[in-house]
Amino acid sequence: KYKKKEIIAHNQKFFLNKNILEIACILENTTFYFTHFMDFRGRIYSNVDYFNYQGSDLARGLIEFDQGCVLNNKSESYVYQALANTTGKSKLTIDNKIKRGVNILNQFKHYDVNFLLDNFENITELRELLKNNDEQIQFLSLLISLINCKKDNTKKFNTPICFDATCSGMQHLSALFSDVNLAIMSNTLGNEEKIPQDVYTEISITAKEMINKIKDIKTRNVLAKIKLDRKLLKKPVMTIPYSVSLESMKKQLIKEGFFKEY
Repeated sequence: KYKKKEIIAHNQKFFLNKNILEIACILENTTFYFTHFMDFRGRIYSNVDYFNYQGSDLARGLIEFDQGCVLNNKSESYVYQALANTTGKSKLTIDNKIKRGVNILNQFKHYDVNFLLDNFENITELRELLKNNDEQIQFLSLLISLINCKKDNTKKFNTPICFDATCSGMQHLSALFSDVNLAIMSNTLGNEEKIPQDVYTEISITAKEMINKIKDIKTRNVLAKIKLDRKLLKKPVMTIPYSVSLESMKKQLIKEGFFKEY
């Protein structure tokens, strides 16, 4: 049974990547546009399947803007942040992300980009950065583009940079209700330490504190055994701004393994 699931997952990924690469080959060196639609929450999605900037790492890493920009100090700092994000360091402070990005560039800026692409598996430092990395193609695309721009400062940077919102529904609610604490937890406002906050982790801590205050010992001991972590609470919490019902929240929790052990 496990082997069958592995084979199905492998085949699905193979055909996904095959479709992306075939579309990319057709559109190579061509200017094209994405059409979009908006869902009931106001979120915007591409109408295009497979090859779009909201798709897989491969699709995102292959797309370039038709009209790029010459990098300046400000725009270059965003590239450094993106380099850090695509190597699994999205929780660093902005300053530390920039430092990490600069360090990565300094490691590889002397390489010929074609050599990097052909031999990335044999370059120890690069192989370590790609190890257990879910955004390998985006990282390589950013790195290659940045190296090219640093070697020729008239060259335009065309690689898109993706920044994810932090529980955007909570961000909107914090603004609507002028809730400073929620604004800080959801990164709508910064904090003195300049450290990105995680609202899901904060809510899991609050939930545990509430359980510890339950007077009925038997109930408290049962609930205390549940692993209330960010993964379990993320989906129910992020759908609160979209008027999720208690029944839907219950189903989400069960799906995430709420009753798995208890």
